[in-house]
Amino acid sequence: MNSIPCIVVAMLCFVQPISPTTGVIRDVVTPNVEIQHLIREAIRASHENSKADKTVLLIEQLRRQAVLDPREFIVQALLYADDPQNGEDRIIALACIDRFHLNPSDKIQAAIPLLDDERTRNHAEVQRLLRGIEGDRLDARPDFSYYRSLLQGLKDKFPQSLSEHMFRRSAGGALLTYLRNDIRAREELKKVLWAEHVVDAYAWKLQNGFLEKGAKDPDVTAELQLLAERDEWWARRYVVEILHLYPQLDDGQIMESLRSDANAQVSKAASETRAVAK
Repeated sequence: MNSIPCIVVAMLCFVQPISPTTGVIRDVVTPNVEIQHLIREAIRASHENSKADKTVLLIEQLRRQAVLDPREFIVQALLYADDPQNGEDRIIALACIDRFHLNPSDKIQAAIPLLDDERTRNHAEVQRLLRGIEGDRLDARPDFSYYRSLLQGLKDKFPQSLSEHMFRRSAGGALLTYLRNDIRAREELKKVLWAEHVVDAYAWKLQNGFLEKGAKDPDVTAELQLLAERDEWWARRYVVEILHLYPQLDDGQIMESLRSDANAQVSKAASETRAVAK
């Protein structure tokens, strides 16, 4: 694909103010009609442009002058690509995203408003952005270290949409991220670490054929029960995700109790697994 359209479109992208308190761009994904029109016109004009090498330098100059915010461009380019009226030019808009070599923090900030919106939450481009940060190896857990840094800074203001992404991507990875951020007492650390190890070992045995599909394990269920009784909401959220993946581990009471959990994130996730658990 010709890369020139990507460059020209990027030049016309606008700057959206970033929250002075969290450093994260706005919480609602809203197509900007004027900018969507500019992107459309830029792509149309770029089809007629065969000499645009200098625009690469211009983009870098715009960045240095803080005229161009690539995080916001990612949001607008994805919304542009989601509009079927834009035809084949939607592919060009997505390809433009790769023109911006963002650091992991900027990628996360760009993804957060997209995760907050049902229209774009599961978009392949959003997931690709995050997988690029987390790593995408089948034989290794996602790396959530950048999320932990954000968690340390935002604390209770950590975006719920990103938290949900973490638990769905890797329940164990999410659990350990919160554990290392919130708990310092050695004995409490060991309890959670052991429970996660027991569950992980069970999952490994299933995946590698050492257990039959749907096999129950009372020891694993017991560990899940202990986690479900902990005060930390994220331990209970972990249990919900594990029972979603392996409903055979539920004793008939764990998930039911979590559906009325005091934490809204936990109860919502548990309620959404009702059909799977039954």
